[in-house]
Amino acid sequence: MQFFRKYGFYLMITAVISEIVGPLVFGLFYQDYNHTTMLISSFGEDKSPVKLVFDWWQIIDGLLFIFAIPAFYQRFKGTSLWLTRGMCFMIFLYAVGDCVMTGIFSKTGHAEPTTIDIIHNYASGIGFGAFLVGTIFLVCLYYLERKKEILFVLVLVLMLSIGSMFIYMLPNFPLNISDASMSETRGLWQRLNLIFLYLPFFLVAVGQYYQPKWLMNKSLF
Repeated sequence: MQFFRKYGFYLMITAVISEIVGPLVFGLFYQDYNHTTMLISSFGEDKSPVKLVFDWWQIIDGLLFIFAIPAFYQRFKGTSLWLTRGMCFMIFLYAVGDCVMTGIFSKTGHAEPTTIDIIHNYASGIGFGAFLVGTIFLVCLYYLERKKEILFVLVLVLMLSIGSMFIYMLPNFPLNISDASMSETRGLWQRLNLIFLYLPFFLVAVGQYYQPKWLMNKSLF
């Protein structure tokens, strides 16, 4: 456990970079893959040429997120124990729900949803929501620490994350405005949403090794 407390932030940085760069690499080996219209989970469908690698990649990334938790717990437990526990639990839910479960229950790509598809969709939805709540806990922790600049950045990113998540989820709602136009760019909005979800935790992890004075050290009062 001491190892993860010491190097957990490196694992978080690695996981986030992997989650952003991974789909770009997989796209090179998937003919006619469109990052704007197609979801990342398409790499795990039965017809995907990178299905096996994608599934293992998701499981490994999920484990990286989980192994990063002790470092975040160690960093914030002195600020608020219950907020820190809540944040860490949300990271865990995301790691299991959207990463590990995606690797185990990857979408089939069939016209009619299968049991595996349903499990994947619910687990992924829970994971996305958990990471968003985790960001809210993170904002509260920095508010208690009176870190003005980083707090402003986190709140801004949180708003962008909520907005991009709403647009990404629109095709699931029975609204005429979401039918064609939103579906054609859903892959893009998923990627933007993931970037905004990851960014707060990425900034915290990087901030443990590089702390610009203008960003990390000023207080609210």
